[in-house]
Amino acid sequence: MLIAYKCYRKLRARHKWLLALAQLRPLIVVALFPVYVLLSILVGGIAFILAMGVAALFNSRDLLPIAVFTIVFFSGLLILWLHYIVLNFKALISSVMVEGDTSTIARIAQALLTTIFGFGVIYYYLQLFGDNKSFAGMHPILITRSGSELLLVDRLAVIPPYESLVDCFYFSVTTISTLGFGDIYPQTPAAKIVTSCEVIIGFILIVVSLGSVIGGAKVRK
Repeated sequence: MLIAYKCYRKLRARHKWLLALAQLRPLIVVALFPVYVLLSILVGGIAFILAMGVAALFNSRDLLPIAVFTIVFFSGLLILWLHYIVLNFKALISSVMVEGDTSTIARIAQALLTTIFGFGVIYYYLQLFGDNKSFAGMHPILITRSGSELLLVDRLAVIPPYESLVDCFYFSVTTISTLGFGDIYPQTPAAKIVTSCEVIIGFILIVVSLGSVIGGAKVRK
């Protein structure tokens, strides 16, 4: 418990430091993007090791390792990219308060693209580990093996189909913009929760973006 508390305090201190840095130097958030990509890969590796450990411990090669990997991977991925989105918001708000010029548009585009990319990746893995049932209307991700013999490695070894990637990012764009054409929609509880999170973030981005542009125009006048 003591080790966990110390780790929590260190993470909290790093979190506050990053928030302060994003406010003082908004452009640093762009440089942090590849760092968060590498951290996502690291989270996937940790989740895979834990899943393989559970498979060896319980002599299970089907649902249990997949469940462990899914929970650990998606939880870590969601926390990481939500944190990065928060940093983008801090950078955006800081640029609005300090500059109020064209750099604000760059911060808005940065926050939008980051959110679209992050949720697009999450949608892909939801569809992959949900046996193509997480979203209706999305191009299926074909896996060579099926049934109870399907392993975690089989899912991770799938080469993402071009059509599925397009559908995931297309759905992310239509969701964050609150268009909702209805050709693709979530079906499982996890997919609905994640989609709702992106809708909320989309509303916040729209409000902040409109406020920053209008506020910048008033300042220039």
